Amino acid sequence: MMKREHIIAFGGTWYHFFIKPAQGLCVSKKADARFTFSECILPGAYDDFYAAATEKHIHVVCQDAAGAIVYLTFDGETWTTRRLLENRDKTPAFKNLTLTLIGNFVNLFYVIHSKDDDILVHQLLGDAAGQPKVVDYIQGTDFSVCSHQTSDLTLLYRNGEEVYGTKKFRWSRKDFDGFQPLDCGCNLEHAAITADEDDNLQIAAYAAFDKFVNILFLTKNTNTDECAISAVHLVSGQSEGLAMSDVGGRLSISWCENGLVMTTALSENNKWNAPKKYIRGTTQENVLYHIQSDSESFFTYGYRQDGKIMLYLTRDILEHPPKEKPRRQALRSETPNGGTESHRRQNTPAGTEHAQQLEFNPRHGTPGTDYVRRSVYTADMAAVRKLLKSQNDIIVEMLKKITALERAAMGKTDLAEDMGQIDRLAAENAAREDGHK
Repeated sequence: MMKREHIIAFGGTWYHFFIKPAQGLCVSKKADARFTFSECILPGAYDDFYAAATEKHIHVVCQDAAGAIVYLTFDGETWTTRRLLENRDKTPAFKNLTLTLIGNFVNLFYVIHSKDDDILVHQLLGDAAGQPKVVDYIQGTDFSVCSHQTSDLTLLYRNGEEVYGTKKFRWSRKDFDGFQPLDCGCNLEHAAITADEDDNLQIAAYAAFDKFVNILFLTKNTNTDECAISAVHLVSGQSEGLAMSDVGGRLSISWCENGLVMTTALSENNKWNAPKKYIRGTTQENVLYHIQSDSESFFTYGYRQDGKIMLYLTRDILEHPPKEKPRRQALRSETPNGGTESHRRQNTPAGTEHAQQLEFNPRHGTPGTDYVRRSVYTADMAAVRKLLKSQNDIIVEMLKKITALERAAMGKTDLAEDMGQIDRLAAENAAREDGHK
């Protein structure tokens, strides 16, 4: 398994998280050109961990020596530790712990083994961690996740029936859609996934054909079953660690083949360039680094040398301290677990601003229900009313339904719609218009 480490920008400083043999999960800070001041934050930790940062905290999930999932947070001064899930076997095993951020909310995904089944699990983390929720049965621990500009999430995996496909998490209702098979005509492995600005999925993955292994690139329209496939590279040896990023506005794919890092980029005519091979010294170990700075979060290859971390694709990103943005007035909201948390409009991934307008209230609907802040809702409805009053009878009928929606208990009342009335009004208006011609 490819060695994976994390470099996180927080409070104007770069933090490097890694597993140190015979010690555990460690973190070092970058001072000048080198990462120094190494500290062990979880002794005996298993090499299955993930780190990410929101505005106020660094978040780390890891397994301890007994296989329990441990959640660590850092506020710039103090580390706080919480145990999320115990392991009955008291033995760590790879769970593919993965964190994905939506604004200041932290989503944790992982796989647990129960009897003869592997189960994909989702858990919202915050001031009071939510309960683990089953997403689906899964084959093994291989899954990928990406966030959309709409603040939704998409999971890519092979389900319990050995069908490869996607499942979308809708932030508006904190629940998953049904499983959607990915009809690409081949079996995919170890996929990397992103979502473009049009909300289409971009997938890079290994695919085996007879005795040959190829790297494929797929574009999946989320609103249709369309799936475009193109060949990227025919693998000629042992390969692992597929990564995809669009740093600098140019989509690139990287992987490790026969011990050497390879990379290719998408050209302006939507063709993949011939792979570039990076040569390194025999004493340098290639590492797949997860880099997070402000709204950027991506994977890229690099290596450590004399306390420095050298990245292949983005050599200059670590040369300067990350910018520490000034604090702004906090928006008060409630976490998905009923606690409170302050959110600010900074260090927020693009397209997630509206997620900070969501409030959870256990008095309305079932746990997990969310709704738009009343002040925002009222202002929007006032503007809509002003517009609708100047429209024809069809729009007036729609206005009545909006009024009914305002009075309904959120998440509780199903409104019966008289579509026949709207159709009749539409027919009458069409007849009047024909009579004026």
